[in-house]
Amino acid sequence: MEDSAMYFDVKVVNAKNNQIIGCGTDCLSKVATTGTGVALVGTTYFHLPGGSLITRGKTSVQPVLHPTVTPRGLTVTHITGAASDQNSVIGGTGRFASASGKVRLSGMVSMANFAGNVGDPIVFDCLFVVDLD
Repeated sequence: MEDSAMYFDVKVVNAKNNQIIGCGTDCLSKVATTGTGVALVGTTYFHLPGGSLITRGKTSVQPVLHPTVTPRGLTVTHITGAASDQNSVIGGTGRFASASGKVRLSGMVSMANFAGNVGDPIVFDCLFVVDLD
């Protein structure tokens, strides 16, 4: 059985200076309900000036315990995170052609208008830390 995936195009922003440095595609697959949250496999394609980097990891999404609205007005309904203890880089081009390393993801998500259908809006405010070897 083939697993369907949801794809989201995102801007890649340098957290130090808030400048857009590329674009990315976040691919969420193998989505499974776990208690009150969701477990999934996240594959992210980072398209940067020096080449592309592809990472993959197991991701958790859980409802927030405290209702939160960010300074930008995002109503946070869930938090998300992933971390690996092994290589999470599965491919690359250009300066990332033979890259390896670990990836950590933490973020806030608004699923206030998501009903589980393809095309329903999900808003992400996530940070990726890519620690290349």
